[in-house]
Amino acid sequence: MARKPRSTGGIQRATRTRRRYAAGAPLDAFANETIQLFVRAMVRGGYSAAALESAVKAAVESSPPSVRPTGSGGRPDFDDAAHILTLWSRDPDYLSPSGSLRPVPVRGPAPSIEALAEKVSPPLTFEEAWTQLSRTSTLQQVGELYVPRREALIHLGDPQQLSSHNLRVLNCALHTLEHNFMNGLSEPWYERSVQQAVFPVDAVAGYLESSIQRSMAFLKAEDAIASRIAESASPTQPRCRLNLNLFYTLRDAEACDRQDKDRS
Repeated sequence: MARKPRSTGGIQRATRTRRRYAAGAPLDAFANETIQLFVRAMVRGGYSAAALESAVKAAVESSPPSVRPTGSGGRPDFDDAAHILTLWSRDPDYLSPSGSLRPVPVRGPAPSIEALAEKVSPPLTFEEAWTQLSRTSTLQQVGELYVPRREALIHLGDPQQLSSHNLRVLNCALHTLEHNFMNGLSEPWYERSVQQAVFPVDAVAGYLESSIQRSMAFLKAEDAIASRIAESASPTQPRCRLNLNLFYTLRDAEACDRQDKDRS
């Protein structure tokens, strides 16, 4: 009896996956730090280190074709260009008599986008700032001048920018969890959450829209306080990078939908 040929489908899929990921960059210090923080959180959560290693390998090999290297890595200062919008909204030279944001030229002395980029500390190059502002369509052109379309720098329309932004947010979240595990009793970092386990799915969109407005008001107020403290501190005082991140998560929506259909 002839033996049935062994299927090579799994091998071919794994080979294609390895080729797809081979195009990505090697891991840098930021990536290694993020991975180490993730592994510590999982092991402390009770999972076997050996099982974790196997699961990560399996996740890489089973990733769909849509998951491919798009970003250029991550770094702690990736979103610094967003501070330009904060400075724009506070400097009287960048505001009209009515208090609205004033259109300004791209280059040149203040008021200009180049001059705002120079105020961001640590110094942000104009080229880096302009890349993010233009690729995210944050600015609206008015003749030869530019003015912000919105009060936040949003990367959703640019996969490369979004991928690098996501790595920064992930690294920040893992840093907070690591710090609180090691030092939480003596010097806890702020980490709070609100959960509603039976929220109606059809109310999510309306809640999210109004929640974003409330969150932006909170972040702007906290940013103003942090900026005042930083600006009033002595130039010789040691400095650090302070992050305050808010994000929203929706879980179990499909499960709830299936339960509703079963009841009907």
